[in-house]
Amino acid sequence: MWGWLTVSGIMLIGLGPALVIAATPLSDASSGAWVWAWLLTVVVGARYAWLVAAAPQRLFEIVVWLFTYVFLGLAPLAQMRSGRYPGTTPDLDTSLNGATTGVVWLGAAAFALGLALRPPKPSSRPAAPPAEVSTHRLLGFTALALVLAAYYASRVGVGPLFSTREERVDVENIVWGNPTVLAVVKAAATLPLVVAFSGLMRLRRQRRATGGRQPLLLPGLVLAVMAVTVSPVSSPRYLFGTAALAVLVALGAASTAARARWLALLLAAGLVLVFPYADLTRRPGESGGAQPGPAQALSSSDFDAFDMVNNTLAFVQAEGTTGGRQALGAALFWVPRAVWEDKPRDTGILLAAFRDYSVSNLSSPLWAELFIDGGWVLVAVGMVGLGIFVRRLDRHAGTGGDATVQRGVLADILPFYFIIMLRGSLLQSMAGFTVLALSSLVVTARSPGPAVADGTAAPLRAPQP
Repeated sequence: MWGWLTVSGIMLIGLGPALVIAATPLSDASSGAWVWAWLLTVVVGARYAWLVAAAPQRLFEIVVWLFTYVFLGLAPLAQMRSGRYPGTTPDLDTSLNGATTGVVWLGAAAFALGLALRPPKPSSRPAAPPAEVSTHRLLGFTALALVLAAYYASRVGVGPLFSTREERVDVENIVWGNPTVLAVVKAAATLPLVVAFSGLMRLRRQRRATGGRQPLLLPGLVLAVMAVTVSPVSSPRYLFGTAALAVLVALGAASTAARARWLALLLAAGLVLVFPYADLTRRPGESGGAQPGPAQALSSSDFDAFDMVNNTLAFVQAEGTTGGRQALGAALFWVPRAVWEDKPRDTGILLAAFRDYSVSNLSSPLWAELFIDGGWVLVAVGMVGLGIFVRRLDRHAGTGGDATVQRGVLADILPFYFIIMLRGSLLQSMAGFTVLALSSLVVTARSPGPAVADGTAAPLRAPQP
């Protein structure tokens, strides 16, 4: 444990921030609030290092701290020191950088408080047995997922799926036209495949435990189809990243503490060193020429989360909070605008319109979503609630022992989709979250094995349909 703590601490607390500071000499346009961003990387990096060493299978908590460390720590550290901000968020009111770091710190501290709150005493009643995948449901769901993916690929064509992202989007718009219909079709053609693969891997483990026949060809077929519909060449990076990481976890990347430690460190390194360059071969005209280093890439449009919190403060100063309208719009995302004419717009689009930005496809991190709805108070309350929720998710996902048996289907996927939800906007991410949640419910059923009062299950029996 101490070796992992030392190595990860050196990487996250010392090396990461030090390299960013060395690569971004203070400019005349720098903001003094960068010191608070640096301090955040130290504190959050220390927590992340502890998780790597002591509790690496708490994937939900790991992802939240990783997002905070990179998008709200390292990125604003580079931006405020250099005075270079993303081109998609021009003319920021840098006088608000201090208050923006205050919002970030408040959210991080409240999240930590939610994690630390004492859970309720366990009930004396026997806990429900863990959910297992239902063989019949899973096979039917997998068949449906393959049909939906085949329909999507047949309409788009295989060529655009392995071409540039722009060409794929152009073809999709021609075929379906309506953005809402297109979003539904794309979600149905991609995310159910991820759930199906995770479910098939879990079924293999259940069959292995009972000596039954383990599926082999079907998981390979699902993985091959997923490689086409969630192509690394033309798919959004967040979607491809969610699918790829979910596949790794389903294959056992977090099944032991040692593997989970490597996964946590690779996630941190990949988000800084790989993620900014993942679009270079997917957009025409962007693969040539000198590319910026990692510190400079932290000032690109991929890392606009801190800047959108800044814009949220400016919005609230000018317009006041929305009183929960943005959260209501996200919760009722499925209500068509034809029925709800004044349905709230995506928060990123709302802020872009407020600032007269030419680009409206902007992020809206959870800190911004909470602040625009209820200011400082809602940030505090909402992030405490997130901490409590994340603690429960990690506890129910199974963080010790044989995690390959305890971890459920959704727990293989949702931690990585959490990055999409944290980056926002919340309205955009709700459709995918709903598809994942409902799909996992379809393929699972309660284990017939009894459970004891502390929530651990009796040995697995043969799964029932």
